[in-house]
Amino acid sequence: MISHIVLFHFRPEVSEDEIVELMQDIREMKAQIESIVDLHCGKNFTDSKDHYSHALIVIFKDIKGLETYRLHPVHQPIIKKVERMANRAERIDYEF
Repeated sequence: MISHIVLFHFRPEVSEDEIVELMQDIREMKAQIESIVDLHCGKNFTDSKDHYSHALIVIFKDIKGLETYRLHPVHQPIIKKVERMANRAERIDYEF
């Protein structure tokens, strides 16, 4: 199994409504990209200095599934949206 984790820190000018819409777009990928085994995303409730505000965890059966996701046409506009909205987005992928 492969775990794909993304941590988001959004630009100050991005509204809460825009973030909520992005999180919904991300959740909808689970039904649209066949290689996703499971997907969770949400808002960080821990308040600490320089914290990330949101996180995404996606589970895949194998690395091929992760690659399918990365290149999938449903995922591409979400990547563009994140690039516009986030001033930091950190990603880590690992096998478990």
